[in-house]
Amino acid sequence: MARLRRVVVALGAPGSGKTGGLIRPLVQRYLAAGGQVRILDPAGEFDELGEWPGRGAVDEWIDELTACGEGPRAGGWGPGLLVLDDADRYLGPGRSKAWDDVWMANRHLGLDVLVSAHRPQGVPKELLGAAHELWLFQQDEPRALEYLADIPALRPVFEGNEHPLPNERGLALRVLVREQQLQLVRLF
Repeated sequence: MARLRRVVVALGAPGSGKTGGLIRPLVQRYLAAGGQVRILDPAGEFDELGEWPGRGAVDEWIDELTACGEGPRAGGWGPGLLVLDDADRYLGPGRSKAWDDVWMANRHLGLDVLVSAHRPQGVPKELLGAAHELWLFQQDEPRALEYLADIPALRPVFEGNEHPLPNERGLALRVLVREQQLQLVRLF
């Protein structure tokens, strides 16, 4: 049986530790295990590993990468880890349907998906609701937890859990969605 492909979302203010404390180490571990990695990288944080087709071409990029949602069997890329860095810069309203396929059908596409954004309001609710795991870092948005708790798939996780958001760099609240567990983790 194939292993479960995961969707992981990291949310936090700039400089909170998302890239250095979580994303870069996960990418390095994936590569060390022999996995393939593609990184959509508008800020150029990942040097030669990252790619950026330009703001106006990201929908075409994801269509090509996933073979319009058909995956490797139709010539799409995979299996592998797809990193969507600074996703709130390009996953706004009016995005292509192919983006929804990335998190709703990631298993069929052969993709583990790792998304980073500054605020939960900056990425689609469908993405947040499909996540297996959330990593919440320091937030500039004071109502971040309330926003997440309003998403039906996440409501059971946050109802009755009074975990405060991390207030220092390198500290994250790890949310295991299906297990309905919250853990405070120091990454550095």
